[in-house]
Amino acid sequence: MRTSLGLHILGATLAGRVLADDAPPSTDNPAGVVYQAILPKEPFFAGAAIEGNVKGSIMAVAEDDGNGVMFSIMFENLPAEGGPFTYHIHTDRVVDNNCTVTKTHLDPYNAGVAVPCDPSNPQSCEVGDLAGKHGKVGSDPYMMNYTDLYASTNESSMSFFGNRSFVLHYANSTRITCANFELKMMEMPGNCNSTKTPAPMHR
Repeated sequence: MRTSLGLHILGATLAGRVLADDAPPSTDNPAGVVYQAILPKEPFFAGAAIEGNVKGSIMAVAEDDGNGVMFSIMFENLPAEGGPFTYHIHTDRVVDNNCTVTKTHLDPYNAGVAVPCDPSNPQSCEVGDLAGKHGKVGSDPYMMNYTDLYASTNESSMSFFGNRSFVLHYANSTRITCANFELKMMEMPGNCNSTKTPAPMHR
């Protein structure tokens, strides 16, 4: 009985992956356009064992050649327990500091969460799963720069995130805090631990 149930669950999971499409690389991102999301002073999760809120921001700008988006991540004043923390781009915007209304991760190609994101195969992950593709938050302060080849600053792209938000989570997925991306026109700060997503691996 258990074997039959296990095979059924495995089959359903594999069927879901068959229906999913790989995210295409974003190759037409407009130069000079910058988006930034800055965390608010007050946390969404009242039980966070910190004074005030996590401090930090995500800044994003297209690479000079239009291929991919350079993200600059900074978090500090993180909870002492409950990590490693994850963060994702969510489909909807924050309203009145309510992280629940941001709904689910940005996932235009239906990758889903049944199969964990494989950072060596990033095109198969949810577009918005930045922590899954580039690493969880395991230090305080945390600073990281990387290029994501699948998120987009082009408003016509299904992977566009400029009108969306990001949410910072505990390891158990509880939402700690969140912020909306806003359009900025400014230069990217200096690189810190800069990496690029691996080249696509076809399944």
